[in-house]
Amino acid sequence: MCPKIDTKSSPKKGAELMAHDTSYLTIIGDIYYFDFRIPKKYKKFFKKDRLRHSLNTADVKQAIALRNKYLLPVVSAMCAKEFVENALSMIDTINLDLDKKTKELLQFILRKEEDKKMTLREMCDYSLSCYKRSQKADASIAKIGATSNALCSVLGEDSLAE
Repeated sequence: MCPKIDTKSSPKKGAELMAHDTSYLTIIGDIYYFDFRIPKKYKKFFKKDRLRHSLNTADVKQAIALRNKYLLPVVSAMCAKEFVENALSMIDTINLDLDKKTKELLQFILRKEEDKKMTLREMCDYSLSCYKRSQKADASIAKIGATSNALCSVLGEDSLAE
């Protein structure tokens, strides 16, 4: 979120322009603070809406120098670290869910021979419950349920699903 600078209307160039840039600085009382709002698209990865840290100075030039030299690189590294940690956590959660689903499928495949005979109604109910757990839209779930009921009505609920 770099500030936009209109270089055509400003006679200042380079370092002189940067020296007067007070982006991400807030003054509270007579002390300057580094103040950075987390962009909306990244808020889900952070616990706070903004990062604010005291620079312990009342001098604007010193505040700008501190911001440029120390805090922007540190905040960038912290944001990257937190982003990576959150991504790894999400991957771990997905892996756990995948392991659970794999075990359920294996149990289903290896069930006893006498348990393998499933009626059409049981199969439709099982399929519908899996579809519901996938968090699909209510309308989609209702359509699948209606289709299952129609199928069972036509073929018979007690017929074996082989």
